[in-house]
Amino acid sequence: MGFLAWFSVWTTPHLNADQAIHILMAERFDVARDAYYWGQDRLGSLLPALGAVLVALGVPSLDALAWVQLGVLLASGLVWLRLLRNPLLGALGFAAMLLHVFPFHESVAIGHPYLAQQFFGLLWLSVLDRGTGPMGGALRALGLPLLGLAALWASELSLPFLVASAWYYRRSLVDLVRSHPWASLVGSLVGGTALTTAKLGAPKQRGFGTLLADPSDLVKSISIQWSEWSSTLLFEGNKPFNGLYWWTALVVVGLVAGAGLRQQIKPSRRTASLAVGAAATWLLVHASGWSAANGFPLRYFAAAFGLAVFALGSYASDLGWGSRRSHWFAAFGLVALQGWAAWSFSAHFSTGAKGRLDRAQAEAFCEVMERSNSSTAVMGSYWNAYLVDGLSGQVVGLPFEGEHCRNRRYEGAVLNADSVAFIGNGWLDVLPDSLNQYGRVWNAVGGAVEVNGVRYRWYR
Repeated sequence: MGFLAWFSVWTTPHLNADQAIHILMAERFDVARDAYYWGQDRLGSLLPALGAVLVALGVPSLDALAWVQLGVLLASGLVWLRLLRNPLLGALGFAAMLLHVFPFHESVAIGHPYLAQQFFGLLWLSVLDRGTGPMGGALRALGLPLLGLAALWASELSLPFLVASAWYYRRSLVDLVRSHPWASLVGSLVGGTALTTAKLGAPKQRGFGTLLADPSDLVKSISIQWSEWSSTLLFEGNKPFNGLYWWTALVVVGLVAGAGLRQQIKPSRRTASLAVGAAATWLLVHASGWSAANGFPLRYFAAAFGLAVFALGSYASDLGWGSRRSHWFAAFGLVALQGWAAWSFSAHFSTGAKGRLDRAQAEAFCEVMERSNSSTAVMGSYWNAYLVDGLSGQVVGLPFEGEHCRNRRYEGAVLNADSVAFIGNGWLDVLPDSLNQYGRVWNAVGGAVEVNGVRYRWYR
């Protein structure tokens, strides 16, 4: 219920243009061109592809992505429960999967790689963990390389976890390949060919081609993360509601690690894969040229955080936790704290970005546009044009010239409209009588209007 109230595509107040792109992709999905997020050669398009199937069946695109988001999360939760074989700790991990806190809230959001990356990664680990048993061996040998390559398609930062888990399960992996070499070969060839074709056909973003960051950027990235986390632990900054959550997390980590040392129980292969994968992913994000080019955003560590949470639950299961009544009470308390931290984030968080419409403003603007008898074409900043386009099945948005236009295939729907509403927020402090955009002179029709904080004016 908490997820549906705070983080679902249907309800989240923090829906933005990056997420709306997935809604638009589902509306206009092109199998030959849309293997990746529009305008990129990374972030595989599992979610909009599934959404496009629902759209083809008549489901509105926003609803389609909401159902896909919920379905992928439920599927990941079921895989995790089966993998852990511990109902209590499996449910606790599923709660953590659904109710994330800042800065990892985008783990459950569309428009990002984490949902698909987590889904494929857990499936990969589940197949590895089943061993080479007599049932379905050929199918597992066929599916394993497909799942690994699908995880890389979702996000290339899946690589550290895939390598770590392949190492810890190397004997099972070798036995599976030896038992079913042709199935393994076919899976590898099909998956490799599909991934290579998708990568070669994707656009390349200028300025993001550097694989690894400079050593100075690596140090800077770690410093930024430590500063943010330490201020949260001291209940400072603008996210004090996470301080209690992180202190509780540290206590739980200490209790689990202390119990392991006391009982002298080595982590299982499953736990080791998750823990080493989390640490390696964390380090690789710090060293990533993509992260440096985007200003070291903390949200990029969402995958590492998720793996660390799963590793903690997995090791607690190795220790035999989850069978006593006291464990159930403790789990209930942890879920309550997780829910409180997630709610606090959802209720109080703001990007603070000047000129960006929030969801309520964008929806109010869309209602006005849909009720009008004129055009529903819109031009504005990247963050505003794509947001209103994604929220409305009738409004069509285009970023102003110089902003990042994700897909130029559909710009004619705006440029060739009889009239276009220019949104000034985040672009023009004053909406002039005329201006140049996309090689044309646009002249105002009537005066500027403001609706719920959205400033706009019609142009032809």
